Amino acid sequence: MTRLAKRSFPALPVRAAIKNFSGIRAHETTVSDFVLGEPEGVPGFFNALGVESPGLTSAPAIGEFLAEQVAARLGAAKKPAESISDDVSYWPKTREMTPEALAEQVKKDPTYGRIICRCETVTEGEIRAAIRARVGARTLDGIKRRTRSGMGRCQGGFCTPRLLEILSQELGLPMEAFLESRAKAPEGSVKGKVEVKVKVKEEGKETGSGTGNSPAVDVLVIGAGPAGLAAAIAAREAGCENVLILERDDAPGGILQQCIHNGFGLHRFKEELTGPEYAHRFIDKVNELKIPIECRTMVLDVSADHAVTTISPVHGMRVFKAKSIVLAMGCRERPRGALLIPGTRPAGVFTAGTAQRLVNMEGIMPGKRVVILGSGDIGLIMARRMTFQGAKVLACVELMPYSSGLKRNIVQCLDDYGIPLLLSHTVVDIQGRDHLTGVTVAQVDDKRQPIPGTEQHFDCDTLLLSVGLLPENELSKTAGVALSPVTGGAVVDDSMQTSVPGVFACGNVLHVHDLVDYVSAEAEIAGRSAAAYAADAQERVPPAGGAQLVATAYVQVKDGFGVRGTVPQRINPEGDGKVAVSFRPAGVYKDAAWVVRAGDEVLCRRKSRILTPGESQRVEIDRALFKGKDEVIVEVVK
Repeated sequence: MTRLAKRSFPALPVRAAIKNFSGIRAHETTVSDFVLGEPEGVPGFFNALGVESPGLTSAPAIGEFLAEQVAARLGAAKKPAESISDDVSYWPKTREMTPEALAEQVKKDPTYGRIICRCETVTEGEIRAAIRARVGARTLDGIKRRTRSGMGRCQGGFCTPRLLEILSQELGLPMEAFLESRAKAPEGSVKGKVEVKVKVKEEGKETGSGTGNSPAVDVLVIGAGPAGLAAAIAAREAGCENVLILERDDAPGGILQQCIHNGFGLHRFKEELTGPEYAHRFIDKVNELKIPIECRTMVLDVSADHAVTTISPVHGMRVFKAKSIVLAMGCRERPRGALLIPGTRPAGVFTAGTAQRLVNMEGIMPGKRVVILGSGDIGLIMARRMTFQGAKVLACVELMPYSSGLKRNIVQCLDDYGIPLLLSHTVVDIQGRDHLTGVTVAQVDDKRQPIPGTEQHFDCDTLLLSVGLLPENELSKTAGVALSPVTGGAVVDDSMQTSVPGVFACGNVLHVHDLVDYVSAEAEIAGRSAAAYAADAQERVPPAGGAQLVATAYVQVKDGFGVRGTVPQRINPEGDGKVAVSFRPAGVYKDAAWVVRAGDEVLCRRKSRILTPGESQRVEIDRALFKGKDEVIVEVVK
């Protein structure tokens, strides 16, 4: 289907497509033409059905026709109650408000300054209003239909735990009650309006030397995960005094907050740490250096001239003016909507990261009989974690003929607990109406298509998806940053600078990492580079209109045979020191080697017993070796 679609639209952004809402077309058998418009006796409801083969070419005209009808209806309506339902309640919608109106709304109700659904820009205030309405939301689906929270690119991967928390507070029921069913509202009623208090730190003041609504910052770091923390520390230690970290979550630490297993820090600290322990090494350093972190602050927009628009329940809306910016927003998980799995859409299907947060931070078990689709590291770790908590993990199912996780996680999380790993298999059907009752798994051929007759059924109440991570680059796009179609992250040079001068990227927003130790090392380069750029900013004006770097002085780095997603994509040959180059193998290669070469000259060679896509490769090369070269190739050789 993708290949056919690209024949009509070659630039189709497949990574950005949400496939979860597609369905069977509504056919019309009694008339010979489209059925469009408002039917008699149902004011406010508009049909668009019977649209057969010419639907694609007719879509613009259909849209204009229906827009005119809807506009006429809205113009004729004297009050909202004249629409299809007398029970529909109305409340301010963040994405429909002007910045000025939103700023005023946050002053009246600070909960409108806290973004819950980052994909659809839905605030806590909207969600609470949807629950408190006369016919209010009582389920996750109810919130989705009223506010669009959970309908965006991550399909609820980030906002589900927070929605459960709000439902619990508003309805007076435990959070796990809302995991039981998609359709059936839990027993119970609204207990009354919950007074939501916004915590304001004593030291919460405007940061920077600017005045009014445009605080000035030398280095502005977006994200307080391991990458953002390390970048801010490096910038401060490089001599930049005016550093600010913005974080959309309630606390710094990023994904490491929920990674309570050990295995972090072996390269950097030469000891095993849990995720929170690793994060707090950097949080403590940030506090020691007195680098301010503003949590619960959502960045809405980053412009090419370094203007950063934010919203928070404490400060409302602000626009920062930064000399340099470090993008460290992390990544998101690929949801079910990206997988085209047939079957019903019951409750009980989660991404592995969402389940990890529910179990490790909220103390909620998603289910007791579990199948995991995909063998990414979070899925492997959750197989062990769910087993610890008393669940039965029936199988880990992987589409590819190899695992996409680290070998140590396969051994420690699956083999040690007798959990089967079914390679070259996938889920071909999901069963259950309100809640998941089972899945069907089948073997796939070398074209990744299911093989008839190989199906096997698993009775389960939970399906966890661990099928890949995508860099969270929506803000990068607004800044005009060029993105790599392979990594999904920014195209950068060896200083981690993107195509927009003064904008740097690091961590999983740049490319997905195996080890947090390498995230920190990469982020330190970005932080030092951002500090150096800010120090020279008096002699430089940020580009207007998304002007991009001209790479003529750089050595271009390209993927060769067996290699995908080499970072950085260009290297400055001038200067001293070493350049870190990393990539992922495109397949499984045994007893092979990989090289970095310029023409016939080999700059670096590494042997490996086995190369797999689940484990990235990294090497540091003397910068002097790149002098006089136009391009270098990274490739696997026999």
